[in-house]
Amino acid sequence: MNLPPLSSGVPLRADSSASPREGNHSNREQAGETVLMSKKLITQKWRFVPYEKPSCHVSRYELDRHSHLVFAVVWMVFVKHNVTISVLLNLMLHSTRL
Repeated sequence: MNLPPLSSGVPLRADSSASPREGNHSNREQAGETVLMSKKLITQKWRFVPYEKPSCHVSRYELDRHSHLVFAVVWMVFVKHNVTISVLLNLMLHSTRL
């Protein structure tokens, strides 16, 4: 079956030798119109969309990364000042409840 390229405005029609189950001429016309309509939908679907700058939303990954940095700094401060383990555990339990 020889089909025209999709960029041409020619509606595609079923070939008469395609299969004996094909209906009469009006069914082939409807099939051609359907293909033309779907081609229009495809060209509308793949239309170029300009780049949009992302909003100021902070992703969950960035929040996790920053929380690890904050935890590392807090850990270093407490270790440097010889705070007992119980105070450190109490702080960790309090921070997980927030």
